[in-house]
Formats: sequence, C-alpha cells, structure tokens
Amino acid sequence: MSIRRPRGPKPALKHLAFLEAMIEQREQSIQARALRASFLTLRLFDEWMLQGAMVTDGTSPMLRATRAAVEGLQDDGDLQYLLGRIVDGMLMLRDSHPSAVLPRLAALADLFARRGQPALAADIDLLVGSPAVLAARASAPTEAAV
Repeated sequence: MSIRRPRGPKPALKHLAFLEAMIEQREQSIQARALRASFLTLRLFDEWMLQGAMVTDGTSPMLRATRAAVEGLQDDGDLQYLLGRIVDGMLMLRDSHPSAVLPRLAALADLFARRGQPALAADIDLLVGSPAVLAARASAPTEAAV
C-alpha cells in the first residue's frame, strides 16, 4: 500500500533567518534575547493571521511568552518599543486585519537593515509582502492609524 503525499508545496519553516542568527549567539546575550523576542513576535503575527483573536486572548501562552520576551529587552529600547507596538496592534485589532500592524513590521525591517542585519530585514519584508497578508490587507475596512 502506497502512502499518498499532498501535492501542494511543502511547508516551510518560517523566519529561518532569525533561527539561524540565534544559533550564532550566546544563549542569554542581549542579541540572543533581541532575536528571540523578534522571532516570537513574528510567530505571534503569523498565528494571529491564521487564527485571529484567539491568539491574542489574555490567556494565550503564545501571547504571554511573547510579552515576557519583549519586556526583557530593557537593554534595547528601540527594539522593545517596536515589538511592543506590533503586539499592541494585534491586540487593538481583534480581527486579523493587518492594517495597523504592517507599518510597524516595516519599521522593524528597517531597524534590522540599519543595524546591518539584511537577512533579518528581508525575512520581515517577505512576511509583509506575503499573499496572505496582502489579501487580508485588501479586505480590511479601513487603514488604522499607526
């Protein structure tokens, strides 16, 4: 008996650039914490786009872990502020319309580009321009203020 395999594209590991960058860091270094908080924020966004408000429910372990990682970035105020704004945008928009979040993600990509981390910036740019995000943005009723 043969095993039937799906004919669609193989699932890809999202935000691989962040995982690769984390491997190169000491576990509790400032850079490792920054990469982890960024990765968790991006994964929270991915899940929010797929599942909606249930991901940003106050009881969500994913939201709690992301918040804790972001709050632990006292040594990097710029990144802490941007990641916090991204999470707050998802909480503000209970439905997964990325209108308030996309400019914040673009600002995050710009921050990584200015810091000389083009692979991380490109990863976020791919997310912002993904078909699922663009489709959700097109269906959003109005653009929210950043």
